[in-house]
Amino acid sequence: MTDGERDVLQFDGYELDLSTGELRGRGMRVSLQPQPFKILALLAGRSGQALTRDEIRLELWGNQTFVDFEGSLNFCIRQIRKALNEDARRPRYIETLHRRGYRFLVPVRRICSAASASRDLSHKDGLSRPMTVAVLPLSELNCPSQARSVGEGLAELLITYLSTNRSVRVASRTSTMKYRYSEKSLSKIGMELGVERVLEGAVMHSGNRVRIAARLIDTSTDRNEWAGCYESEMQDWLKLQDHLVSSIIRDTAFYFAPRPQEITPDPQDRLLMTSQSIA
Repeated sequence: MTDGERDVLQFDGYELDLSTGELRGRGMRVSLQPQPFKILALLAGRSGQALTRDEIRLELWGNQTFVDFEGSLNFCIRQIRKALNEDARRPRYIETLHRRGYRFLVPVRRICSAASASRDLSHKDGLSRPMTVAVLPLSELNCPSQARSVGEGLAELLITYLSTNRSVRVASRTSTMKYRYSEKSLSKIGMELGVERVLEGAVMHSGNRVRIAARLIDTSTDRNEWAGCYESEMQDWLKLQDHLVSSIIRDTAFYFAPRPQEITPDPQDRLLMTSQSIA
């Protein structure tokens, strides 16, 4: 793809490629989930303007209702700051307007072709229909009550934050709770819930550490598409859950967003394994 065919926002050494949904910093791709990317594109596309939280909600989520919109937006802003290596106490790119919204602070240059110039920044590139997914309650293996609360909170947060992605439709927590101790196959559960993917996991405790093992299953084949294992010290529970949710959503984002054809996984080699220790 040549520069003349691209739709790109450039600022301070970074590029937001609106055509592919990628953020690059000084030539290297920077990991950023689809919904935070859209929020960053919206803010950068209106550099210098104050955008209220309600304006952001209407632009990206329309009239959809979420369990916790405020928490979801705050989560997305934290992910953007992390991607841009920004300290919220000394913002370089995103100014927080107390109780109002946000403003992008640096100049932005837009490069786009005539064919893409009229594209809305929140356009759903190439999506014909949303992916459907269910997050099952996490099972507890040899866990004290504190570790169980991490698992319960993690499932709730995963549902909430996945729901902020307009390319995904997530089964409600109420509909998935009945499968907490179910012995049904995941393909059967997927059929009953009417979803294409199931995200399941387990919480394990060892000493002063907690481990989360998670899998993303294609319900049509009952095969793993992705598996991840995350460990951390059991200290700050809210911080731990936030780290785990961020890591899992980031690592599964490929399967919930449109990608260029050339990087689509081979059907014979679909399983991606992620292992990570979170300090």
